[in-house]
Amino acid sequence: MKLKKYILGILVAVLVLSCLTFAVNAADVKTVQITGFEDNTVQLTTFADPQSKITATYETDIVQEGKQAVCVEAWTNSWAGVVLTLDGTKADWTGMTTFKMWVYGAASKKHFDVQFEDKNGELFLVNIKDDFTGWKQFVFKLSAIKSRADYQDPKATLTGKIVYPLKTLQFCTTNSGSGGVGQLKLYFDNFEITNE
Repeated sequence: MKLKKYILGILVAVLVLSCLTFAVNAADVKTVQITGFEDNTVQLTTFADPQSKITATYETDIVQEGKQAVCVEAWTNSWAGVVLTLDGTKADWTGMTTFKMWVYGAASKKHFDVQFEDKNGELFLVNIKDDFTGWKQFVFKLSAIKSRADYQDPKATLTGKIVYPLKTLQFCTTNSGSGGVGQLKLYFDNFEITNE
């Protein structure tokens, strides 16, 4: 009888410690929303070669969360993109490990890039294929994001490692080198970083 009580006591203690550890770990998780595109006064800058066109508009018809998202339509010959300028805590990702974003795909089979421009102007890139329909969350470990190999601004200082604070988040760039030629229409919502 005493042995059963002793074992039960140990099991209860282990359970309590496990719960406390989980609570402490949950409290250590930090998440910062970069944008939910709820503020349509935030300017989205677009760029394109002379034979290409790209638009980025705030929309309310297809939304992952909240009241609005951004619709990007690109007609790409060589290159085009949409840029979100970052500042303050939304630019300094020190201590963070993961970037998350929601994209509404149309299964066009086209590719687009997400580019991170760091403090030194170096570009880091992730290539995504639009091979899905509806909303999908993409989760990227920052340590796995590589410096762009095919192009860098000659004025950039290249270190191969993201240096914070970031200057811009180019969340939808299309170019002939990464499978982005032709027409592409996507929606974007809820960008965040976390230390998870």
